Amino acid sequence: MAFVFGFLALVVRSVRPIRFFSAFVFLAGSAVAQGAGRTVVDFQVENDQVLLEITLNAEAFLTGLDPQVVAQGGESVSADYARLRRLPSSELEPLLHERVKAWKQELAIDANGSVALSYEGARIPVVGDPDQPRLSRILLAGPLPPEASELRLTWPVGFGPVVLRQKGVDAPYTGLLEGGETSPRISLRGGAGMGPQQAAKAYFKQGVARVVQGQMLLSALALVLVFLAPGVRPVLAQFAALTLGVLAALPLGVSRVVPSGEVGHWSAVAGTVAVLALWNLIGSRVRAGRLGAVFLAGSFLGLSLSSALAQTGMPSLHVVPALLAYSGGVLLAMASVAGLALAIMTVLLPDAARLRGRISTVASLMLAGLGLYWVALPVLPL
Repeated sequence: MAFVFGFLALVVRSVRPIRFFSAFVFLAGSAVAQGAGRTVVDFQVENDQVLLEITLNAEAFLTGLDPQVVAQGGESVSADYARLRRLPSSELEPLLHERVKAWKQELAIDANGSVALSYEGARIPVVGDPDQPRLSRILLAGPLPPEASELRLTWPVGFGPVVLRQKGVDAPYTGLLEGGETSPRISLRGGAGMGPQQAAKAYFKQGVARVVQGQMLLSALALVLVFLAPGVRPVLAQFAALTLGVLAALPLGVSRVVPSGEVGHWSAVAGTVAVLALWNLIGSRVRAGRLGAVFLAGSFLGLSLSSALAQTGMPSLHVVPALLAYSGGVLLAMASVAGLALAIMTVLLPDAARLRGRISTVASLMLAGLGLYWVALPVLPL
């Protein structure tokens, strides 16, 4: 029994080194993939176009051979392959162009719609040693569909595996696809290479920044909760209902059960700001109806946040921590706005209940007007 426990302890201590070694081997394999004959696809987005640079053994591609087998010398005696290896780049490029025109139809890219790729050219080295593989580069490009925020790539069957690498973004995606395999959803803005903690930290900062850097609608929603009854308990009760509404709506937005429409969702949030602000003029107590209305406002807010992130993109492997951190950053910043307003009302005016009431009335009228303006803004002829 002691031996069993000792063995388990050894395995637990070894898990982290094993994981580190496995990651090192994979990254090292990607780095030397070209030398090993493995095909590499580097992609990035520029000017609303997705650009693909495919590094491959063009001669093996033309003859239908596995480039890794060729690199190991297993198919080096193929007569067609040997003939193509001796062709200069000016003669090989037209053959490659004709082959790619048909083959690129099998290279499927989905980015909120299919991407039609066009052949942009190839870079083929000089012959050199005809007995050694040379690596050519094929350039493909295609326009992204409107509002594309992520993509999935399906690698065709019949040409071995491929290393898929994202370029030009922070925390880029890197993965290995077999023939016929489809990549996970890859955010075009980067982040797919983040760990869960990195994703949570980055998206929490984005959530805070959304409120701090000028999202007045979110600040208005926070303030309208304060001006019902300036007190710690009423504000906390309403923020609890708001948070529950956000958390209940987030899965609906991410799973697309509710159709995405960021403008419509934000208009709904603006509408709840107007309703809650007008409510402040006729009531001053937190009852079930008020909490239900705030919960509904939180639901609209949760749908808005998930729609906003769907537009900007999320790390495909860490959607949950990214979304929760982003929403948490927004809610914390809103709570800070509400806390500051509450402190001003109760600390600076501790014995002036009538003055606080007048301030709440004027502020609620202003917030109701802003809410109605934001609701009408998308249809105003500006």
